[in-house]
Amino acid sequence: MSRFMNSCVKLQILEPYEPVSYRVINAFIKKADSSKTKIRGTLLSLLDYDMLDVVYCYKCKKLHDPFLSFKDKAYAPHKATRCSDWSMDHHMPSRATRKLLRTITKRRIHGVEYRHLMQQVNNTQTMYQKGMMVQVSLRMRYRDEDLVLRRQQVVSSIDKSARALYLFGEMLTTAPAMGMAFLSLPKTYLMCNHLSWGSVYSTLIRQLVDPHCQSNHPPEDKHSPACFSGDPLDVSKQDGHMVYERLKWTASGEKQNPMDVPTLLGDVLGCTKCTTDFSMDVVALPEPFGWGFVLTSWLDLGRLDFCSKWDSHRDARPVREIKRQHAHGDICEKFEDLESRLDFRPRISGLDRERMDNYGWGARAAQGRDRYVNWSSGHSCNPATGWIEDPDPLEEADT
Repeated sequence: MSRFMNSCVKLQILEPYEPVSYRVINAFIKKADSSKTKIRGTLLSLLDYDMLDVVYCYKCKKLHDPFLSFKDKAYAPHKATRCSDWSMDHHMPSRATRKLLRTITKRRIHGVEYRHLMQQVNNTQTMYQKGMMVQVSLRMRYRDEDLVLRRQQVVSSIDKSARALYLFGEMLTTAPAMGMAFLSLPKTYLMCNHLSWGSVYSTLIRQLVDPHCQSNHPPEDKHSPACFSGDPLDVSKQDGHMVYERLKWTASGEKQNPMDVPTLLGDVLGCTKCTTDFSMDVVALPEPFGWGFVLTSWLDLGRLDFCSKWDSHRDARPVREIKRQHAHGDICEKFEDLESRLDFRPRISGLDRERMDNYGWGARAAQGRDRYVNWSSGHSCNPATGWIEDPDPLEEADT
């Protein structure tokens, strides 16, 4: 309530010396139609704290069902076009809207059942296009009083070749607005507002790609698809290659890695301007993919929206930044219940592995059939309610 009262003072609705009383609300109502009523949202947001099934939307400035954003326009004709939290290129997952996350957190704080709504946030989308597969999986958990998200992006090519490695590098280093439209490949998402996979892992990408370039152009010139051969080349089977050694060590279960593998591959890093940890690794996959890269990001959103942790994920304005002194895996450790970030190993659930098969497509592709048939799969979302009708089951750690 103090935030609302301070807003009243700033907007001259209430004098600093006036006591808290009903006159505050009365004065607010009288000015409700003026241009200075930014505090209206603050008041309604405070009121919705005790309304468990309704949330204030600061986009359309109304109290409404948190699932309204996911309803089809045909079933919700009065839904505001601007009632959408994140743009297509934003790093925040589209299903993790402020309205839904706030609703779940409110229920948890009030001691009301909330875990069934976590299943409405958790989702997996798999897209296979032009021989390249990207599977994006989102999971949420509460740790202490903080809400933490994990987004896992698995990227793999059905063709193991130097050109496939180049295309993977392009997916990470080319700006999404231009690169994805130009390449016509499945989209990958940034880890946060301040960093990109291509900038953080540029050295690692060059180590993967540059040795296979067959053109004699200067090092500073940009590669093109013509620089790389499409002949079969599986680096996961080349003894001594970083991918081979990493997969071998991960499968062994050993604590310490005795091989000379670049520290960036598999290490958990963090952003110093927001509450995000991230990692790039490799993982074994079912046929016909064999193996792929895993881009994992962990987002600590804090106790409730509009706290400093949440604000650091809204946009990249300096005023929203959080200065993290030791951004090196603490959010990952919290989400995964690990003693050290060094213990983290990417894991693909059995359900997500089945989704890569796409109802028997995997077996046909392994036999050389339908290798370049584009497909995508996701959850069944009811257009009238916005609810996922086939949610993934929660794990024991999903609390």
